[in-house]
Amino acid sequence: MTGHYLNKQNPHFGWQRMLDPNAVIDDFLSSNDLDYEQKDDASYLNTLPGVVNQHTRFLFEVGDQKHE
Repeated sequence: MTGHYLNKQNPHFGWQRMLDPNAVIDDFLSSNDLDYEQKDDASYLNTLPGVVNQHTRFLFEVGDQKHE
C-alpha cells in the first residue's frame, strides 16, 4: 500500500485514530492495478483478473446498507 491516507507527522498517527475505509480500499485497488469503478460513496464494482482471458466481477460495499 502506498499509504497516502496516513500522515506520520500527525500526532494521532497509528491505531489511535480510525482510518477512512474508502481511502484504504482506493489505495489497495490502485496500488495493485485492479480495475474498479466506484458506483457511489460506499460501493465498488471490481474486476479480478483470471487465466486465459477470464475474469471475475464482484460488487464490494462498505458499511451498513440495507437492500430491499
